[in-house]
Parts: sequence; C-alpha cells; structure tokens
Amino acid sequence: YDKALSMQDWPDDEPTEAEKDFWEIASLECYNHLTEWKSLEYCSTMNIDNGQPADLNKIWSDPFYQEAYLPYVIRSKLKLLFHGGSDQSLLTFIDEAMKTEEKKALIEMYYSQELSLLYILQDDFDRARYYVKNAMQVFMQNYSSIDSLLFNSRMITLQSVQALTEIQDFINFMSKESNLTSRASLKRFLNIWTSRYPDTKMDPMNVWDDIITNRCFFLDKIQEKFSSTHLDDSMELDGDATFSMEMDNENQDTHTMIKNCKFAMKMKMIECARKQNSFSVALTLLKHLHGDSKTCEDWR
Repeated sequence: YDKALSMQDWPDDEPTEAEKDFWEIASLECYNHLTEWKSLEYCSTMNIDNGQPADLNKIWSDPFYQEAYLPYVIRSKLKLLFHGGSDQSLLTFIDEAMKTEEKKALIEMYYSQELSLLYILQDDFDRARYYVKNAMQVFMQNYSSIDSLLFNSRMITLQSVQALTEIQDFINFMSKESNLTSRASLKRFLNIWTSRYPDTKMDPMNVWDDIITNRCFFLDKIQEKFSSTHLDDSMELDGDATFSMEMDNENQDTHTMIKNCKFAMKMKMIECARKQNSFSVALTLLKHLHGDSKTCEDWR
C-alpha cells in the first residue's frame, strides 16, 4: 500500500481517488494489526495535517477525517502514552472537544473506552468508571442490533468485551483501599489475569495488544500505589484459593511479582504471535523483553 501511495507515474490509467482512499485506510489497518503505533500515528495525522506538530482540530473540518482517521489517531496516540510517551496532544485535543456539545457527543458515543483509559492515566477514577460504564452500554446496544445470522460481525464486536471488563475490574480494585495494602489481594487479582487471555486463533494481535498493554499500564498504576502505602506482609489467602501463576513465589516482593507478571503475559502474546505467523510483532516484543532483561539481575 505504501508503494502504491507513493507512485507518481502510472503506466496505465491513474487510480481513482476512491482507490487511493482505500489504500490509505488499508495501510492504517495494517499498522494497527502489526501494533506499529508510531507509524500508525504518523500516517493518520499526516493525512489530516502535515504540520509539525499536526493540528488535530482540523479533524473537525471534514466528516471523512472523523470517520476514516480519528479512530487511528486516538488509538495510536493512546498506545504511545501507555508506552511512556510524553506527547500531550491527545489530551489537549480531547479537552477542547469536550467543550463543544456536538463534538463531546461524538467522542462519548464512539470513544468512551478510550476516555476511560485517559482518565485512568490522570488518576481520575470516578470519571473513568463513568465512561467505562457508558462504553459497556454502547457495546450492548451495538451487539443487540446485529442480526443473529451475521456470525462474524457478532464475534468481532464481542472482541471488545474482555478489555472493557478488565478496565472495570481494575477500577474496582483500585477503589478498595484495603487492596492497596495487601499482597494477597494483588496476587489474587493477578491470578485472574494470568488464567484469562484472548483466544489464540480467533483474536488478532491488535486485540491481544489491547489486553496486554492495558494490563501492563494498570500494573504500573498499581505499583505506584503500593510504593506509597504500608503493606500487609501476610500472604494468607481467603478460603482455599490456590494460585498457579507463573510468578508464584510467596516470598517475592510486590515489585518482583508485578515484573514477573508482565513478563509472563508478554511471553503469552509472543507465543500467540508466533502461532498466527505475526513474526514482526513477536520480534518487537522479544526485543523489548531483551532490553528489560538488561536491567533485571534475576533475569540474566
């Protein structure tokens, strides 16, 4: 698609504008499935404004921009923030949009899940809770409107459920003060995650990335809270619950528990990428893990 879009001289008839638009959207979807967020951000914003930095408010000047590029702009910039990026343009864009009723209605209708994550990023859990509930309601409306014979459409829509559920679970966990002082509560919470992954065959890599990236982001938030509170060192569990986590070691500290959980989840994603022949995704994750290992003595 990139080669086609960059061609200036065509041996036959020049392609129509509709064809070029299709190539642009298809290339963005490729970057999305390859989880190449920097490339996705660059290509989606460049189509709106090629200035440096891009003026995201130009999205509102054309309904086509809102339909074709806005989803990828929000998705890519949010992912980059989760990976430690410092670009605040998405937050500024959303803040400005929420001041206008028409723009606010559009953002809340189609991007409530992203709004919830942005408010978690800012530690505003009340607003995050509101928007994830709204996202769940929008999902139920959309799912109920799909004809039961459209099996693939229903399955694609269902792929968002796990991410929404885990956002709710995380907000509930963070809202209970006792969870933030107990390693047992944290271990129980992490065990739920490590026993529940997207489907290896049915769910594409961008769905896997939503789950694993969100979890790693949530773990960073949990780490911040645990670092600032007095821990209950007891590892005693309620009832007869058992834990079969990959990082199951009762004597490990919270930092090690979280670090090992991240490692185990990323390895699951790498295994899935290999099975789906998404080797570029697997190699990128392996490079990141290799970089992390250089700072962890017990991984060497």
